[in-house]
Amino acid sequence: MPSQRQKNKNEARRNILREGNVEAAAAITYETRKTVTRNGRVKTKKYAVALEREATEPTAGPSAPIDMVPENEDDPFHNMDLDVDDSVLEPKTRKTQRDYILQFVERVNDLLGALLSRESLRPELSECIHCASKLRAILHARDTPRQSYAQNSMVDRFPFPQSRALGTLHVGDADTTTAFTESIPTADGLNNSYVRVVHTNGLHHLAMVSCSCRGANILPLDLMASRLVPTSFYHVCTLFSAQMLDFFRLSNLELKASAYQFYNLLRRITNPIAPSSVVDLYNEFCRMTRLWRWMKKLKWAGFAGHNGKQATEVRKGELANYCPACPQVGVNLPDNWKDDPNRWVYKRIFVADGNFKADHVQTEKPSQDIWLSEGGGMIPLRAEYDSFLKHAIERLTGAPCENTFKAIKNALIASSACDITGIVAFACARHGCFAPNSMADLFKGEQQKNVDFSFLMALASTLVHPDQGAMVIYDIICQYFIYLLQRIGHLLPPGLQLDRAIGMFHVHAHKDECFFRYAPTFIPGAATVCGEILESLWSNLNPISRAARTAMLAHRAELLDDHACDSNHKKALGIWKYLSKQFVEADLHRERFHSCFLKVSAAAGPDTVDMWTRQIENAEAERLDNPKVMDVYAAKRLAEIGDGRDISAETQSVLVRPRSVVESWLEFALLVEEKQLDIRIRTRRLINEDRIDDRDKMNKLREELATEMTQLAHLQGLAGVLQISGQSVIVPDQPLDIWEDGDDIPTRPVAGELNNDIHLHLLCLPSNGNCSDRYNNAKLEARIKQATDGDDIPTRPVAGELNNDIHLHLLCLPSNGNCSDRYNNAKLEARIKQATGHLDQIRELIAEKSFLYSSVYRDAPNKGVRTRAQTTIKAANHKISFHSQVYTHCRTRLIRLGADNITLRKLRVLKKEDVCGSTMILNPNLAGSTTLRLSWIWHSVSQRLLPRMRGKNADPSAAPNSGEDEGDLSMEEETDPMTILELVVKRVHWLRSRAQFKRWDEEKMLVSYEMQWTVAYFINKSRWWKSTATGPGRHPALMRPGLVAYAHRQSDLWHQLAIIADQSYQRSNPNYKSM
Repeated sequence: MPSQRQKNKNEARRNILREGNVEAAAAITYETRKTVTRNGRVKTKKYAVALEREATEPTAGPSAPIDMVPENEDDPFHNMDLDVDDSVLEPKTRKTQRDYILQFVERVNDLLGALLSRESLRPELSECIHCASKLRAILHARDTPRQSYAQNSMVDRFPFPQSRALGTLHVGDADTTTAFTESIPTADGLNNSYVRVVHTNGLHHLAMVSCSCRGANILPLDLMASRLVPTSFYHVCTLFSAQMLDFFRLSNLELKASAYQFYNLLRRITNPIAPSSVVDLYNEFCRMTRLWRWMKKLKWAGFAGHNGKQATEVRKGELANYCPACPQVGVNLPDNWKDDPNRWVYKRIFVADGNFKADHVQTEKPSQDIWLSEGGGMIPLRAEYDSFLKHAIERLTGAPCENTFKAIKNALIASSACDITGIVAFACARHGCFAPNSMADLFKGEQQKNVDFSFLMALASTLVHPDQGAMVIYDIICQYFIYLLQRIGHLLPPGLQLDRAIGMFHVHAHKDECFFRYAPTFIPGAATVCGEILESLWSNLNPISRAARTAMLAHRAELLDDHACDSNHKKALGIWKYLSKQFVEADLHRERFHSCFLKVSAAAGPDTVDMWTRQIENAEAERLDNPKVMDVYAAKRLAEIGDGRDISAETQSVLVRPRSVVESWLEFALLVEEKQLDIRIRTRRLINEDRIDDRDKMNKLREELATEMTQLAHLQGLAGVLQISGQSVIVPDQPLDIWEDGDDIPTRPVAGELNNDIHLHLLCLPSNGNCSDRYNNAKLEARIKQATDGDDIPTRPVAGELNNDIHLHLLCLPSNGNCSDRYNNAKLEARIKQATGHLDQIRELIAEKSFLYSSVYRDAPNKGVRTRAQTTIKAANHKISFHSQVYTHCRTRLIRLGADNITLRKLRVLKKEDVCGSTMILNPNLAGSTTLRLSWIWHSVSQRLLPRMRGKNADPSAAPNSGEDEGDLSMEEETDPMTILELVVKRVHWLRSRAQFKRWDEEKMLVSYEMQWTVAYFINKSRWWKSTATGPGRHPALMRPGLVAYAHRQSDLWHQLAIIADQSYQRSNPNYKSM
């Protein structure tokens, strides 16, 4: 048990006055002070006041660290009554993370100045004395010997540097393996209190001595100048070294290490045997990494005193850099850029995409965190974003293609666990640099209004001039672009011309027409951009998104912003190497595709090439207003393109023309007739494949047909068409089973099949015209008796009878002979149009079936793919069977309507061998193709595709005359189908080779311009930093040396990048003009 004398010595050491204490004689008075314990309790104690001092100064060491240190019994400061001076006692006994961050934000401008105070310019020593690099010695630290070192040879010789106002920081006597045991002293032999220092090699307890001559508020600035960042300003007990914070930031950027993982690493380094015994400073570590990341961004953007602004005056996008190779007015473009004849090179190309990996888990309590860099980098201002969403217009529409966009539909499903379902961003499509302020959160899937806001921010932050124009590459641009101008047209820069495209990866998931209309390969001015560069950027961002999904919203935004800004920074550092390599590749590919293009042009002939050139140039000129004209690239739509005019627009104008009631009745009747044939074919298929789904489909089709029959009767009444009974003439069609595949329909009826269709059999009767006329009188008497006896025939159909046999009803049509002949001409034109349309469908299906056989079924890697290919082929066979049956039905009706021989020679009898698939359609160069002759259905494509075949002296662009039909028919009969097919293939090859050559030619020219813009961007940055130190109104003598030194260092950094890029471009591009 300790003696009374030992107690008195302990109390004397703590300067506490007690009654009966012999040391009290040395004091003439005492004062009462309040103390706060770790548990938040306030105690009153008496302190002796010596005669030679007026008041007790607060200790600047680790006394009373009211920091957010967790309750840990292993902590040597745990449960100690820590003394706090009443003059510096905070009103709150327990601070939060928000309080400490606010303290830091209030003093960030002073801290930035202190951070740069260790840098100084040494004009008397212009070269480094440590290495032979002959670099300027800009950086000089006060804690180093009085020598100058170049930036690349500067080393950290001292793990814990000193400040002029800071005493020695040294490691205590205890070994690091026992650094956090109960034997750790709280002060050294001179009663200097210990502080925690978190460095790259672990946590340390160091004794710190400071001078308070200039005031207690100077201590945090002195620590910052010594590259030590304090966690608090009033009671310093924990310091984080700048080297450790920089190392963690790089580990987070490159290794995707989270703060939790990195701090556990520090604990293991500190005490490998018992890492759990190391004090847990995870909360403080997260806070300081956020603040340090923010300070680095402010320093790099010139907010440490270079641009004359405070840290709280950051405007949108000022903390981020954009692509140095993109044309930016006022940054890297000359003043006379509008006079350049190659104006298309200045078009800005953006790519947009959503990322649903970067979601955020909803917290139980609302976030009260401090947003540090909001709006300054890639993340937009929350208030501006929310205001836009409240008034945004959302116009949903079905995509022109038949794609269902399942990814977006799944993303639209709201999640109760996440308040943010992902992000959407815009980036430079050619180089992959994120556009500042364009990384917006998604709250319920990838909605149009989210992408609209991101697009507007990208245009504003990247300084897009209206005369430049812009192109947007988006996965679903065919849907997104329809009402874009109606949604945000009033917010776009006036006069800005917008183009659109779909990335080369996603465009193949759309319909074929989208490939020719929106693929960058066929868009003039797009060069060889792929449009999928954001996918690679997301792959680098996804690993950190998992760690950020549970962070506070502000911390998550700062993490994503830092990674996006760092991505742009790495792109800027390596852009010179990429452009040098890209120019060499573009030059090589341009020459190769140019050679191929010349060969294909020579094989096609000059007249045909002139015609094709006019076609594609006209289509490219009208593409922005009507993307359908780009269907000229499609082989299966060439017959509809003609001489390059917009046939679809002409067809649309015809459809807009008011139609007569008779025409409407005839067209609708043909549709009803086709549905009747479809039901007949499906009914026959039920013989072998009697499935419940098929029967349900049949019942649904019958119900739809019944409704359409009612509408047809109404249209027939409006047209005034009367049905004439007794004049129906049956023109027999070909049997239904002739068009079916052998595996689907048996060659002869199976048991019961005859009975199923027995009501369709034509009996041998004089009235049916299939027996001798000598039985007419007897048959007439029998018919009269049948008409007078009505007991066996119901007066009207029973319920359900009409729908079951509705597909057998004979419609009132001129071709059926049960209406007036005055409608024959109109019906003839409608039948010809119907037959031609189904013949085109047959061609497309045969080509598709041939492709499935050659490229999918035969090359299937496994049984599953082969089975799916068989199912698809079977569906194609059913479609071919249907269109063939409808075509045959149309031709028989054309005969009934009295079609001329020219029409019947164009629309010949279709046989089953005419619709067989063949790989020759896709590859006419196979062995044995010279002896193979294709069906007559492939002859009709030559008349409109190859006008030079009508005559050797004919104008290729002239339309065929009305009297050329006979010649065309004779020509088609005499021309080898393989010759026609070869010219069709050459046309497609010529268009594709021209597109490839044009894009690589544009790529070479565009890369040459980007070389100039990159160097101009680096020079502009160098000049800006130099002007911050020596510009107008800024005298170096009036500025702090650290600010001037840092400005010169940044200026030299950008200048060195410009020199490296300029030299690399001179080696790779002989026509490059050095800047």
